[in-house]
Amino acid sequence: MPIKEQCRNGGFRDATFFRWRARFGGMHVSEAQRLRELESEKAKLKRLLAKAHPEMYSLKGCGGKRSLHRPDANAKQVCCSSDSIRRCIDSAPGPR
Repeated sequence: MPIKEQCRNGGFRDATFFRWRARFGGMHVSEAQRLRELESEKAKLKRLLAKAHPEMYSLKGCGGKRSLHRPDANAKQVCCSSDSIRRCIDSAPGPR
């Protein structure tokens, strides 16, 4: 059965399949699970860092815009609307 037809039966596009294959191809199930755990842990650590250093991850002064603002060169702050805190933390300057 061709890949395109299998993807259609699975309910996703064939482009999604090829993206997944490029990212996870050759991985064993245990390795993919470990990758998911590490990504989750990284997100938790970023949230903790943002709480510990609120001056670096300021969410004030956005004016309610949905777009992500770039860091101010002088203040080293990143701000965004409250509904996009995750994007703000992920793109904020600091240790990675």
